[in-house]
Amino acid sequence: MPARGNKVEPESSEPKGKSWEVFGWFMYDAANGAFFYGASAYFPALVTSQAKSVAKEAFCGACLDNEWASDYAFEGKCSEVELMTFEECEGGGGEWNADISKEASNVPFFGGEVGYASVFSFCTTISVVLQLFFFLTMGSFADYGPNRKLMMFVFNQIGVVCLLLVICFKNDSDYLLNSTMYIISTVCFSFCVVFYNAYIPLLVNASPEMLAVVDEEIHKSDKVASKIRIKEEYDQLTCKMSIKGMMHGFGGQFIFLIFMFGATVFAPDTNNFNIRLAIMLAGVWVFLVSLITFGLLEKRPGPPLPAGETYSTHGLKQAYVTFSNFKFLPELGKFSFAYFIFSDGASTIASASIVFAQEELNFSFLQIGLTLLLVSASAVFGCWFFLQDFSSLQNI
Repeated sequence: MPARGNKVEPESSEPKGKSWEVFGWFMYDAANGAFFYGASAYFPALVTSQAKSVAKEAFCGACLDNEWASDYAFEGKCSEVELMTFEECEGGGGEWNADISKEASNVPFFGGEVGYASVFSFCTTISVVLQLFFFLTMGSFADYGPNRKLMMFVFNQIGVVCLLLVICFKNDSDYLLNSTMYIISTVCFSFCVVFYNAYIPLLVNASPEMLAVVDEEIHKSDKVASKIRIKEEYDQLTCKMSIKGMMHGFGGQFIFLIFMFGATVFAPDTNNFNIRLAIMLAGVWVFLVSLITFGLLEKRPGPPLPAGETYSTHGLKQAYVTFSNFKFLPELGKFSFAYFIFSDGASTIASASIVFAQEELNFSFLQIGLTLLLVSASAVFGCWFFLQDFSSLQNI
């Protein structure tokens, strides 16, 4: 998930934090986990499967599954015995697998042509570029003005609609429509996380623990020591809240995957119905669970924009200032660049691994689902272990 937000000083009129509001904030991680670790894991399988069928149909019409491969009679492998010919394999009741020939792999893609297995990678690239555009031009909504909660709600609902529409795009020729649904939903839910993260400093500053420390330190004569104590308490509470939010996210996605797995494991795979159903159920989950978030979160408006600024221009100017400061803070620049490569690389590998498992390892819908469950369970344990280790360090 995108990185957590920076500290923003709350307005004096902000309401005090309440446990139910923090719970509502936690629940959004549990809601969108169904997308980031559920739907987004099945989108590659759906888009690639549909694009592959289109490539096959364009190359050889209604030929058999493996007849579109180059020299399939000699370059394939039999499921029963190695080094058999196509005829021997078919005659012995085995299943013949062969690699698709290069000229048969291309499919149309938004005015161009790419290999069917690369369609989803291009979708990921497009979504990253669009996210960068939206974050730079609209990210100021997260820190300024009264629309933080409203913008989060609107983009969340747009993403939900995209997930629900996938169930309608059943034909193989709809792979571009499903690609579009993935791109839009990824941009929307990622943008929601920006608003979600913007709540962290506000909830921390309004928490009873933080207010108690501020009230205790504000009357002390040593102002420098008081500021250090307040800053340390803020950092600790921020870290704990962030970790607990991730725990709720991974826990929510684990529960969703069990629910989704039970609802789809016996669904027919005709026209990728089981995969489309899984993606649609992710939309239903995000919609229902996020209702808890939007029902419990306060609006918590930010300060007004600086005079003469607009939301789009202010975001661009702030980005320019940030990059300009890298020459004075070279280590920060190196870290930011390294983190961008790491974060984008990790998310790309996660999505590409599904295509690899489907195309190269021949993973079934069942095997992909079990793998996702294993990853989710490990993530929950990892967050819990880190939180325990973090808490023990505070007592040293």
